[in-house]
Amino acid sequence: MYSRYNSYVLTKDHYKEAIATSPMFALDCEMCRTTIGDLELTRISIVDEKLNIIYDSLVKPDNEITNYLTCYSGITKEMLEDVTVRLSDVQSVLRTILPPDAILVGQSLNSDLHTLQMMHPYIIDTSVIFNVTGDRYRKTKLRILAQEFLGESIQMNPTGHCSAEDSKASMKLVQLKLANSVNYGDAVLLGDCNMEVLKMKVNTETISQRMLQKLEAKKYAMSIFSHLTKDKTTAAIVGKEEVLSEYAKYLESSSLNVMNDENFTKDDKVSMHF
Repeated sequence: MYSRYNSYVLTKDHYKEAIATSPMFALDCEMCRTTIGDLELTRISIVDEKLNIIYDSLVKPDNEITNYLTCYSGITKEMLEDVTVRLSDVQSVLRTILPPDAILVGQSLNSDLHTLQMMHPYIIDTSVIFNVTGDRYRKTKLRILAQEFLGESIQMNPTGHCSAEDSKASMKLVQLKLANSVNYGDAVLLGDCNMEVLKMKVNTETISQRMLQKLEAKKYAMSIFSHLTKDKTTAAIVGKEEVLSEYAKYLESSSLNVMNDENFTKDDKVSMHF
């Protein structure tokens, strides 16, 4: 692990604690494939909370490019011909312009930071805070999030994506989330409490149709009892009968054995205590 990341650069030598008033900066990178077999940086864009572009630069990779990935990156050979900016230059700029309590915003920021070979402690990732699939492990594309929550069409240019456009979309999404609630735009947290989110369409397939099957299963994956299905442990629920009956609804069709005081045995996973 150390050998893989020992060349990475911190965005600052010293950080301040991130608080409610800490500034946010949305970041997006475009990449190409090079002779090392990995993705390398070809463009970076950063916008502030007012959607002003504070940094936007083409970058020439240190290694020879084997695929410009133009249909995704929008970068061509001609665009990089006279570029002299290198990754190390970008790292120096970021270390200079980002304040010590900066919060970085973006879509799947792990990929961008990996390409930048940098580390930063304060992150808000739109692919994590928004979820329209109902499955925490399935991320929704930025283009779809922008369409469904912002009513904006992005990444429509046939010549490829624009990192400045994507940065602005990410910032708007985070600001929208912060203006609402932690549950907003997250089908996993919302469950069946707000079916409007589940009625969105993604590639002509209705989210609600996929979600209904998950809702029938009562979202065991997010249940506080999920570990009981994997580990050899037991749990007891103590409360009024009307409250415990609600727990029973969520567990009755699972693989867990749910028993009350009268018929509980050591082999049962969950006991109910009225």
